[in-house]
Amino acid sequence: MNLEYLVRASRCEQNCPDHGIPPAAWVGIGIVAFSLVFLGPRLIAVIRNRGPKINGPALTGTARILSVRVSGAGGYALGWLGMALSESSVCWTALRVKVPGHEPYDVTVRGHVPKRLYRDLEGGGRTVAVQGDSTNPKKVRIDFNQPIR
Repeated sequence: MNLEYLVRASRCEQNCPDHGIPPAAWVGIGIVAFSLVFLGPRLIAVIRNRGPKINGPALTGTARILSVRVSGAGGYALGWLGMALSESSVCWTALRVKVPGHEPYDVTVRGHVPKRLYRDLEGGGRTVAVQGDSTNPKKVRIDFNQPIR
């Protein structure tokens, strides 16, 4: 193979097309970047907010809030910025659960508490609706769609 021919062929003259990234590709890259940065964390937050997976039939009952302790931001940013921007906080909540057909028992659950409801639960003593796992009574999730009494 002729080395001089390869060197001449590799040089781009004025009429050579630009070998950069085409504008349509930049649009695609922008869409993918937007999805990863903005939609990805929201999707992860939605998945994490579902609470524990109930394996057996769900037992509905009530629980008295014993204490609530914030352990972190529930939003999409880290640290104090996440606490300020998020709609919920990750909390450790101590509960006394009462499910029909079972003795009352104490359990501590970690999960998201909506900021609009945190003040109602903060002092303890309030009653919330819960769903418990019939196969594992330690798996309890608070139903924030029901009224707090």
